Amino acid sequence: MLILFLVAAACLVAVLVVWIRHALTLRKHIGMTRAEFIKYFRRLGVSSPGPGAVYDSFQHLGVWKGFQPTPTDRIVETYKLVADDDIQEVVEKVLAAIGCEMSSSVTLKQWTAPVETLENLVQWVDWVWRIETGGRET
Repeated sequence: MLILFLVAAACLVAVLVVWIRHALTLRKHIGMTRAEFIKYFRRLGVSSPGPGAVYDSFQHLGVWKGFQPTPTDRIVETYKLVADDDIQEVVEKVLAAIGCEMSSSVTLKQWTAPVETLENLVQWVDWVWRIETGGRET
């Protein structure tokens, strides 16, 4: 019984150490305001409302209130979204916020670039938005 307790305690300590380390790493994170984030993507030719929706969704995933995302944030490392279900849930919320739905798997297979950073995600969301709306505001 004692061994089981010690193993459970060790696991709890390990999880706590990993979480604290992640939080301390993110404290060094220098983000952008929402306006700067959107302006960054406007300069790249992104005209959809995607940048604002991505910013809002990922700001809420930060460790503390007021966390500011950047285009270079890596989805897995910065936000600890590892499971496909977690990522899909966030993507569906982003798409819903801009009036779109997840496209068919046939359409999605046309996108071949990896989606690893928020910049990749904004570009993908913009691509889906253009397909669904023809590039017109919804």
